[in-house]
Order: sequence, then structure tokens, then C-alpha cells
Amino acid sequence: MQVQASRGVILAAGDFSAGRDLKARWINEQVAEFVPVNPHATGDAQTMALELGGQVLNADVFDVPSMRLAPPPSDGLFGLLQKLPPRRILTRTVRWGLDHLPDRMIRTLMMGFVTTYLSPREVMFDEGALLVDASGDLRSGTDENINLTVASLGEAGGYIIGDRALYEKFSTDPYHVATAPGVAFAYMPDFRRARPDVYAEAPTLESLADRIGVPAEHLTKSAAAAGTLNGQAPYFALGPVRAYLLQTNGGLAIDSELRVVGSDGTSIPGLFAVGNAGQGGLALFGHGHHLAGHSHPADSPDASLPARRPDPSPLQPAPET
Repeated sequence: MQVQASRGVILAAGDFSAGRDLKARWINEQVAEFVPVNPHATGDAQTMALELGGQVLNADVFDVPSMRLAPPPSDGLFGLLQKLPPRRILTRTVRWGLDHLPDRMIRTLMMGFVTTYLSPREVMFDEGALLVDASGDLRSGTDENINLTVASLGEAGGYIIGDRALYEKFSTDPYHVATAPGVAFAYMPDFRRARPDVYAEAPTLESLADRIGVPAEHLTKSAAAAGTLNGQAPYFALGPVRAYLLQTNGGLAIDSELRVVGSDGTSIPGLFAVGNAGQGGLALFGHGHHLAGHSHPADSPDASLPARRPDPSPLQPAPET
């Protein structure tokens, strides 16, 4: 494709979290297989700029994948609500409800959304929950970050397995399953009530395996190998749970005017990059910092220095936030 512009071309095509070849080239083969949250972030901007002499900084830095439960069926109430247009009359009605309806009713409504978008907390595995894959084989209990383990399972995902003791523990403070700061905490009963499509319960591990469609002998073997369940029925499963690669942090080098900078240090005339495509070596890992920082030029007075890993390993993601 050829583009002719009288004043310049702006590259704003995002990161390369969906670019398998670029991830394999700059990070490694394991990350290359991670499922991206944005399937359209294929690294087109980086590829085009490289052909013109541009350079990518921090190409090997990426955000830790984030666990998510499977979304609700699109034909249910949740799917209907997603299709409603954000008209003023609807948003005003919602606002009125938040101001006047009892907290108990609001919480019930909010749980349908909180249990959809938020991540199960890693502390569940610290307290004895198991992660098994779609074959019922044990995948937790290693030194690897559990989010990376889930991400390696791809679209098939896995299941979080627990017993009654774990269910009861994560039914009250301070052991919540997921949280939306300032909105609500989600506990096991919330998932049991609001998400029957991802919550299964059974009196035995064998019958639980049948409920989630994994071989019973594999699930019972995994539970025995882990040794963290107390054998208190009923048993529960949350899933499928998947972990998506949110973004890669490799962006084109830019100057203070957002012009793409080549490997020789000079700006490429008429070529600009913004957003994830033009991070310019900036890597901000604090919660929400990237929203203000993505278009911050690398050579501006208060810009961060390019983030480099002091002792690279085969798989070492950017710090968690």
C-alpha cells in the first residue's frame, strides 16, 4: 500500500500484542502464543516505520496477562444491556437509580457486571485453589506467575477448583474473589448467583469433572497431587478462565514533536507516531499512568528513561500493577 500525504503521515495503529511474528521476534515463542485482548493490534505501525528506517524501543517488554472469566452468553440480559445505545434518557435513568435505589438492590445489579469483567485474585491459589487445564491436568503449584500459566493455555483456558472450605473462606472479608475499587467486592456466592454459566458445583470431584467436561480420573489425580483441598464437599469450579495479553510496550522512537526517529538519531520527514505505536521508549507501569503517557515524547524534559530489564530471562514480563 502506498500513502501520499501533503503534510505527513501519522501512525496510530497501537501495539503488536496480536502480531505473532513480531512477538516471537522481539520477546519469545511462548508470548507469541498468548491470546491478545485486542485482536487488531498486529503491529502495523511498527512494521511500516521499520521499513522506512525507524526503530522500536523496549520491544521485549510486555504487560503481564490478566485472568478473565468467560463472558456471559450474548443472548442473555447482559448481552441485551450491551446493545443498548448510550442515550441520555437511559444514562439519566441509571444515574437516578444509583442515587435513589437501596444499596442492596444496586449491589445485586452491579454483581452481574463485576463478576464479568474483573480478574479472579491470585490469592485464591495461595489459599489452596487448583488450576487445571481443559484436560483436567494440574497446572498450578509452580513458581511461574499464575497469570502466565493461564495465558499459556490459550483460548481453551482452564478451571479454578476448590472445596467447601475454600468457598466459605472466600465468601466474606477480607477474602474476596474479585474487586472493582469504589464499586463492590465480589465473593463466591456472587459468582454462584450471578454467573451460573461459569460456576459449577457438585458433591464429588468425579461429578464436578462431568459438569465441566474434563476426565474424572485426571481431575481426581490433580487434586491428590496438589494436596491442598480438605476433601470437604461440595466442590466448585470457576471457568473457563483465560488470561489475555493486554499490551506490548515496544513503541517507535519519537522526538519532542512526535516525529519518528531513525536508528541514526535523525527524524524521518513527514512520519509521526502517537499512542502505543509511538511510546518512544516510555514505560509507565503505575495503575492508569499509561493513559497519560502513551504520547509523551521520549526526549521531553520529564519523560521516563527507556525501561530495560537488568537480567533478562526467557520470560520476564513488565512489573505487575
